[in-house]
Amino acid sequence: MAKNILVLMPVDERHKQLLEGKAPDCSFIYADNKTLTADMVQKANIIIGNPPVDMVKGSKNLEWLQLNS
Repeated sequence: MAKNILVLMPVDERHKQLLEGKAPDCSFIYADNKTLTADMVQKANIIIGNPPVDMVKGSKNLEWLQLNS
């Protein structure tokens, strides 16, 4: 089953290619603090980075949260 992966860390094109090459059936969304929406967080199955806590509450789809730390 394809997953929605939300990447909140700054990544360059090479890193995007590496990530997407490891999960070709997944849908990747890249965002930062200016473009991130609560809807993006709520739809994500996997989040790589640090989303605002108030946006994560009630995330029914979230299976994995990989923080920067």
